[in-house]
Amino acid sequence: PDPVLRREAVNALGAMPADAPDTVPQLAGALGADSDPSVRAAAALALSKLTPHSAPAVEALTAALRDPSLAVRYQAAVALMK
Repeated sequence: PDPVLRREAVNALGAMPADAPDTVPQLAGALGADSDPSVRAAAALALSKLTPHSAPAVEALTAALRDPSLAVRYQAAVALMK
């Protein structure tokens, strides 16, 4: 699918209630595996909004600190600081 559609899907997941089942694992998966940096950055931003429920994604967020994209690294760092 189009990266814009994937990013919008990630944004929609981030707007779900923080305790919605599978939200955090889906966002962590997008953060770790999506080919588009804007989707990965959106996933990290969404995870930052879901704290403390995003605790299971700490490993994915920590790995994202080594992402080639500055935006992804920044959003991951923000999420980890919360």
